[in-house]
Amino acid sequence: MRPLRLLATLTALSLAASATAQDADWEVIDRGSTVAAAVSFDSGIAVVVRCDDESLETYIVGLATVPDKDDPDRRTIQYAFGDRPLRASTWQVSENGQTLFADLPAPLARRFRQGGDLQLQLAGEESAPPRRYIVSLPPSRAAIDQVLSACGRPAIDPRDELRRSESSATLSQALPQGPSWARLPRPIYPNRALRDGLSGMAVLSCLTLDDGGLEDCRIEVERPAGKGFGPAAVRAAENAQLRSDEPYQHVLDSGLVNFTVRFSLH
Repeated sequence: MRPLRLLATLTALSLAASATAQDADWEVIDRGSTVAAAVSFDSGIAVVVRCDDESLETYIVGLATVPDKDDPDRRTIQYAFGDRPLRASTWQVSENGQTLFADLPAPLARRFRQGGDLQLQLAGEESAPPRRYIVSLPPSRAAIDQVLSACGRPAIDPRDELRRSESSATLSQALPQGPSWARLPRPIYPNRALRDGLSGMAVLSCLTLDDGGLEDCRIEVERPAGKGFGPAAVRAAENAQLRSDEPYQHVLDSGLVNFTVRFSLH
């Protein structure tokens, strides 16, 4: 394991199609407004949980990804812990294509606390087989808890049990195209972002009601942070309603839904 000294060193690295590591450990980096827990591997992969100015990020560096022609800023990853079945998840991708930012950073960070083998599968180029990786994460509750605490996130959240349910639902489609809405969230563009000419997005998690309404919506991630996208999305979600008829009833039965609201000036 190569020690990780600066967050700036977490740049793109060339990898083989499979990666494992031994004797790795988490390192805490505390620079006041930025607190991070990071673990790096000789394969070139690094896993990071970072709180920067109260904005939480969980990301993986060093994965060779294939650009998506339809959405160059996003990648779909299949991942699982231990020998559990792979599950699809959408991640934000950096400009160089080798740093992937989780849409649900806090739940993922809390799972990282437990350690264990993390399986990752990414699409290969054209007809090439998928790229598969396995990284052995060391358990490190203290390091990750320090980062979560710096961002005001709990080390234990009951919502994580709902997310692990087989019936948990994710509406990853870019609104307003999500097919499961009876009444769409219609956010008002935040003034700060409008003034600065910025597009952005927010990922929310909300508890579901029997009639399809949403309550206790939380901002899981906001990009860019501090421009009002998250609060605007929450206000819009309060007046939205999910479809409650079949085959969408399972969304309400899960008790929790995660979805993305996008803001664009173009």
